[in-house]
Amino acid sequence: NLGPPRPSALGEFDIGAGPSIGGVGLPAAKVLTSPDEIDQMVARSISARGRQVTACYESRLKTVEDLAGIWSISFVVNPDGTTSGVKVKGQSARDDTLESCLKRKVSGWRFQKIAKPHPVTVPFNFSPT
Repeated sequence: NLGPPRPSALGEFDIGAGPSIGGVGLPAAKVLTSPDEIDQMVARSISARGRQVTACYESRLKTVEDLAGIWSISFVVNPDGTTSGVKVKGQSARDDTLESCLKRKVSGWRFQKIAKPHPVTVPFNFSPT
């Protein structure tokens, strides 16, 4: 039993030890500052969202059966975790529909908060199985 909420030094309510978000006792996400930590977090996040990227390709493959190539996705992870400046470019092929889908997906991604904007470029190699 933690007892009744008690005011913290900032006038918010904290129901347990440790940092809180909005005074409800939830752990606050650490703001990443190290470029290596940011790169690792971004890589994990992109890997976890790989299915979204694959879904764009598989959907397009139904219409263009031999669609294959490498597409480069560039964007900036903003300090608040949102993405901006998303660009998708085919390195060895072009497909406007695939590129639009990829851009739409990446534009909606959210990452952990970071200290300053962090540019990212990731290649995706697509080929029919």
